[in-house]
Amino acid sequence: MRFSEEDIRYLIAIQKLRNSENDMRRVPMEEEARLNRQILQGDYQSIRLRPFPLIDSQMGPMAQNPLTHYSYMVVGFITTWSRAVLEKGVTANDSFDLSDALLYSLSLCTNLDEVYEVFQLSAIMFAQIVHEAKQKRPSCQVIQIQNYIIANIYRKITIQDIADYIQLSPNYLCSLFSREMQISLHSYIQREKINISCNLLRHTKRPISDIATYMGFQSQSHFAAVFRKWMGMTPTEYREEQYHDVF
Repeated sequence: MRFSEEDIRYLIAIQKLRNSENDMRRVPMEEEARLNRQILQGDYQSIRLRPFPLIDSQMGPMAQNPLTHYSYMVVGFITTWSRAVLEKGVTANDSFDLSDALLYSLSLCTNLDEVYEVFQLSAIMFAQIVHEAKQKRPSCQVIQIQNYIIANIYRKITIQDIADYIQLSPNYLCSLFSREMQISLHSYIQREKINISCNLLRHTKRPISDIATYMGFQSQSHFAAVFRKWMGMTPTEYREEQYHDVF
């Protein structure tokens, strides 16, 4: 089915009429703001969510099927929170890994109770990662370094590249990162690349040579050497032991 701008405007008009007839009021912004504050403050222990029926009385339908309707609502919250927590020191990697896991869990829900459970988990777990970030919050420079590595994880990353981006000297950059993160910057880059490589080996059938190139390693042998350093086995051995299809 294809929709035009005229179709959407017609649906808006119909929805306004239904809302008027039912004296429907939108969810108060102050309530949503309160929940957002709790999440951004990392106050996960105080989070109390309204049951879906109470929320439903104050919002318009987004789909004919109630399961789809509430799933859309939860997707909106997860997407919003995954971006908002970045301003509180949560790394993009941690935030989007959580978001992906929650959205995947949501896609498996078959009833409203399960959707509501994902909704609750979403609010609590985003608040928890903010709380954890506050406990071990690195400096803004280290956060910039981590975000740069995430954004460029699929290519070769050099210390000089990062130093130029952050506008710090390479020596100071390495010293700062090691002091705050208790791991050398070079090792951190390797570790992050190997973590993603493990996911590719576990969940895809891509050739190991392709994964090595994709992750920015100089050669398959270099990739294998670094992989063995971190995982204690070769990429082939890891795949044989860990591979399973998620779908």
